[in-house]
Amino acid sequence: MSTPMKRTTVMDGQYVSLPLVYNDNVETSANFEIPVGMVLDPNFMWLVVDTLDTGETIDVGILSTEVGGDADGFIAAYSIATVGTFRVADMYTATDGSSQNYISARYIGALFSGGLNGADAAGQAGILALKSHRGDGTAKTISYTCSAGSDAFVGRLVFIPRILPL
Repeated sequence: MSTPMKRTTVMDGQYVSLPLVYNDNVETSANFEIPVGMVLDPNFMWLVVDTLDTGETIDVGILSTEVGGDADGFIAAYSIATVGTFRVADMYTATDGSSQNYISARYIGALFSGGLNGADAAGQAGILALKSHRGDGTAKTISYTCSAGSDAFVGRLVFIPRILPL
């Protein structure tokens, strides 16, 4: 298992790595607050699974107890059953259907995406629209929740923030 990188100062365009560890269905702060004007993008955010947890999933978002918080706003019910590095923008399932290929599942949270899942029928391909999230100073604490029964997962949330001038 690799050692998570720790940062005390976040600079525009530098990697941030937040350690994550199983928490058995308890929303947990990742101890990082998104400042006003910081932009997070699903193309530049990754979930790193260092120790897998078979049959379990993870949500990552903004602490639900904060006004406007969304506990699965970045990642929604993504499997942590495989070791590896997974880009958030790629967290969807495209299915090769008999009528057409279609988007059958999305694990990208609502703060990062919009759209509709599709179906295996003509004209029902579905659509995935990615968007970035800009810190507003109210809903700001990154949180994560592993599914009930999680007891082994260890990983990291890695992202490259951008700071917009105010």
